Amino acid sequence: MARNDIHCPTNFKPQDYTLEDHFGVIYIPNMDQRDHEGTVLPEAYGDGAMEYYDASDTENNPHPSLNQCDLCGQTFVHGAVLTHKDGDVISVGGICMAGIAGVPALSEGQKLYAAKKAITQRNKMTNLRGMLAANSGLNAALHTDHYISKDLRASILNWGTLSDKQVALAFKIAKDEANRTPDAPQGPVPVSDKRILIEGAILGTKTKETQWGTTEMMLISVPLGDGTACKLWGSVPSAVSDAQWAVSNAGGEWPTLKGTKLSFMARVEPSNDDPNFGFIKRPTKVTVEFP
Repeated sequence: MARNDIHCPTNFKPQDYTLEDHFGVIYIPNMDQRDHEGTVLPEAYGDGAMEYYDASDTENNPHPSLNQCDLCGQTFVHGAVLTHKDGDVISVGGICMAGIAGVPALSEGQKLYAAKKAITQRNKMTNLRGMLAANSGLNAALHTDHYISKDLRASILNWGTLSDKQVALAFKIAKDEANRTPDAPQGPVPVSDKRILIEGAILGTKTKETQWGTTEMMLISVPLGDGTACKLWGSVPSAVSDAQWAVSNAGGEWPTLKGTKLSFMARVEPSNDDPNFGFIKRPTKVTVEFP
């Protein structure tokens, strides 16, 4: 039977209606919201619009179902709730909203985008809170003052989760930093025109390309005996790499140089710019203690 009510397409007057809000459901597979059978579950948005519709008298609407368009009768996933100036509350699908009701279609509008963004963020935060609850101390570990910890913290905020390896790395860095000996105050490089005994620990290494080939350089911290320490820069002695090969050939893992303790005789030349920084010249009689 042909319709002739005020809400049918031929009688519909957009100016007589007020848009309450958009509503619908969104499937976001990448957020991994699934049921026990692995089916991706939908996320609803526009709760206010749906509650408003449910609280209104809609029994005499052309189509009293919330997800059935009161203009064309088709069921829909994305739509909106409208209120007529006479008080009728109806629901309209996205296609009719654009073609008849004059309301921008959700597939092209900002409302759907905002809803997806809000749901994604909500699910992300739910996953994040669940991960922090399942890994006691992870939040504190992620706030360790270390560049990798900062990267991991940015990752969990961006994705809402971390892999098992990333969680283990966060705890390892936090433990290492907690056990790290604080840097000693800076002191002046010993000045001597003779070779002197140097005892210190490698802070880091860097590969340097020269006209004679590749050279591995090291920065070491040398305690001065008065609670201060100076820093020295120079090439890694060949005895250090020989010691690494010896450990490896004996069936051990290749030793790391960072933290390795060295003792050797060498000339030291202070920097012209910084009295607490110097350069190592021709180290000999080298002893090595790997961490």
